[in-house]
Amino acid sequence: LILPGAMLDAPRLGCLNIHASLLPRWRGAAPIQAAILHGDTRSGVSIMQMDEGLDTGAVLAESAVALDDHSTASGLHDMLSALGARMIVDVLAHPRTAVPQTDTGVTYAARLTRADGRIDWRRPARDIDRQIRGLTPWPGTWTTLGDLTLKIGAADVVEAPTGVAPGTVTDDRLTVTCGDGALRIGRLQKPGRGMMDAVDFLRGHPLPAGTVLGV
Repeated sequence: LILPGAMLDAPRLGCLNIHASLLPRWRGAAPIQAAILHGDTRSGVSIMQMDEGLDTGAVLAESAVALDDHSTASGLHDMLSALGARMIVDVLAHPRTAVPQTDTGVTYAARLTRADGRIDWRRPARDIDRQIRGLTPWPGTWTTLGDLTLKIGAADVVEAPTGVAPGTVTDDRLTVTCGDGALRIGRLQKPGRGMMDAVDFLRGHPLPAGTVLGV
């Protein structure tokens, strides 16, 4: 329950919601992040007639955008914000009949916490790449170096050498092995500092090959 029925029924024409997904996929609090995390090939905006359920109301308009392996949550947020603003103006100017949502393809995007951002280097590199792209800037993706917490802001999927344990730095370019493949970290941040390029980070904080992250 988001708003009580009495409040939703108070306006003569009801209440509308601009939701950042193509309903019924990714109902809930974090649809933008969920789309990136799960490797969706498209996202979009739904203009919905609000009811007492969690993003279950009938849909007045939808518009889709394409996603690829470089899409980020922050970029998608900005794109859908602009799209939603245009759509709500059009819906208000040109009333139309709302279409009930189908029961097929319903998924939920749960509210995120900081714990969702912790990297498990045993996972495939492509999954961790989606985690970084989907959870930056909030709640942020992070790993540990001893007692130090490092936020990871960007990375590229690369091939991994064989026989190296996940989480191990393998070269002087901050390439880290994963459960399948490897990630070359492009941007990272240590406590008390801003996000910086990996080359700048390494000048002041070298991480030689053999360093293990996340333990």
